[in-house]
Amino acid sequence: NPTRTTIEVGALPTPIAIELKVIAAVG
Repeated sequence: NPTRTTIEVGALPTPIAIELKVIAAVG
């Protein structure tokens, strides 16, 4: 289902950005 794939791919950058911000804050 292309729609589901697009949604999943579009949702990836958010948690990644949050993790990077947390790592940057801790580091």
